[in-house]
Amino acid sequence: MSSGPRPYDLARLTRHPIELTQRSNFVNPFIIACGTKNAKFTAIAIVCLQRLIVAKALPKAKLSQVLEALREATSASLDVQLKILQALPSFLQNYSTDVKGDLLITTLNICFILQTSKNAIVNNTSAATLQQLMVFVFDKVVADDSESDVLPFCALSWCRSFAHLPSESPGDAPTIGEAPTQDGTVQLRAAALDAYRVWCSLTGRAC
Repeated sequence: MSSGPRPYDLARLTRHPIELTQRSNFVNPFIIACGTKNAKFTAIAIVCLQRLIVAKALPKAKLSQVLEALREATSASLDVQLKILQALPSFLQNYSTDVKGDLLITTLNICFILQTSKNAIVNNTSAATLQQLMVFVFDKVVADDSESDVLPFCALSWCRSFAHLPSESPGDAPTIGEAPTQDGTVQLRAAALDAYRVWCSLTGRAC
């Protein structure tokens, strides 16, 4: 960790996030530190990664590795676990166009892992964080389909909402998947497909 920036250097650099995003190897020491399982190195690395996430200073090419680093650090101390949970909503919001598919599943899985903690603080915080992430996932579908005749998404009518998702039309984002309805299947855009898979996972439905 001695080759990485000192805390005050990081605070200064995060004021210029665009510059940091162009340095793809900048986050490597923090990613590596999380994999060492060393308590001190992991704690420092998670603090740095959390600041970079909030500042939107992560190189997009490193998002998958950063998520894996966060996952590896879920077995660390209470403070580290809470820092991870603090970082996840910002990660999903600041990189919403990039966090989809497997990256989204990994993000949610980190929450699920921490929700199994026997520590009441971590358990309750992870539950609240997971709920926040779920709302973001389904709100993203509403935003994508704001100009279409889609019923509002809510926890009590996810299936009914999916059944009313419109097919692709000129000028719409491309559809990349489909979901079954009573009348056959309906084409889904990226955000809707992610939300559908999350809904299937929550309800135990085969997708």
